[in-house]
Amino acid sequence: MAEMKHTPLPWKVVSQPNFDNGNVYTSIQPVNVDEEAMKPLAMMNGEFHVCRMSHTAASWRFDYHRANAAFIVKAVNAHDALLEACRCALGHLTGNMDGDMDLGDPVELLRAAVSKAGA
Repeated sequence: MAEMKHTPLPWKVVSQPNFDNGNVYTSIQPVNVDEEAMKPLAMMNGEFHVCRMSHTAASWRFDYHRANAAFIVKAVNAHDALLEACRCALGHLTGNMDGDMDLGDPVELLRAAVSKAGA
């Protein structure tokens, strides 16, 4: 069986009060949509969702789900940069026995990755 790939990055949070049967939906969606490749994610309204959370319209629930979705998106969008920086740092720390020091300056890659992650 072929390895399943995740939806291409970057992702974004869409958190507009779309009332349907008394619920509000907060979703994570891809920024760039390839409609053919992403058919499994298609909703009946034509939107594409990586994940969608439904909750009641209470403002504290809306804020809570929005914050969770934003945290997920921040972590996912920073993942590749963080992994590359770690591989580079490992390469420099181990003399290329582990990791890949040819990826660049580990300090600069780590700074950029931390900045992207929002820390």
